[in-house]
Amino acid sequence: MAAYRCSMNKYQVFYLGANMPVKELGAFCTLTRPNLVLLSGTGDLTEKEAKSLAEDYAKLVLPFCPVWAGGPAMASMGKYCLENGIDILESLHVLEDRLKRLSHFLNKNL
Repeated sequence: MAAYRCSMNKYQVFYLGANMPVKELGAFCTLTRPNLVLLSGTGDLTEKEAKSLAEDYAKLVLPFCPVWAGGPAMASMGKYCLENGIDILESLHVLEDRLKRLSHFLNKNL
């Protein structure tokens, strides 16, 4: 659903599939230098897994572009995402609003 919303707002979307390892996402970002990475987390994670995953995204993806995350997994992972500089999207409405003002969000991270 999030990829569809991005596409409908005229953004180029690379759908990389479910369960893409963070290391491979980091390599993809190294090659493509995207303006934004949007994560949709659906799995239920332990506290240790959530913390580790958020730290990995911060280390391997955030150096290249902002990262926004949403979905049910943010219930367990959101705190760690925020601590590591990853923005949390509470709903698809928030995503839609941000997409309309994307240049504002990208400029604050430059």
